[in-house]
Amino acid sequence: MSGAEVEKRPLICQRRHLREVAAGESLDSALASWRGFDNVEHVSLEQLEDAILGLSPDERQRLALWFEDNRRELLGSEPDELSDEQRAEVLRRRDLALANPELLEPWDGTVERVRARLNEFRRKKTAAS
Repeated sequence: MSGAEVEKRPLICQRRHLREVAAGESLDSALASWRGFDNVEHVSLEQLEDAILGLSPDERQRLALWFEDNRRELLGSEPDELSDEQRAEVLRRRDLALANPELLEPWDGTVERVRARLNEFRRKKTAAS
């Protein structure tokens, strides 16, 4: 099947296959049956966007979860490992928290505390202007 023939395929067909992927079918088998060939380059970004936007919210959620589960296969590997510097910083912060639990703040109310601090900073900046 040529790229031009794929471009003419109705979006309903594309949506059906995205639903199959969202429902758990492998990307390879869904794309192969959808396109009749195994090269994603022939599907335009606009077609893909239209097909995704045509999914129900539940189907989009399942597709997003599927994408996250297959991120490495789709985008290539990302290093899981922290650098030595990052690892040292994480361990330093852990040790500080274990040694001084009174310095820790509970998560509850964190957003409100941050907003209050930002508003105070803005008030001081406005007053200084």
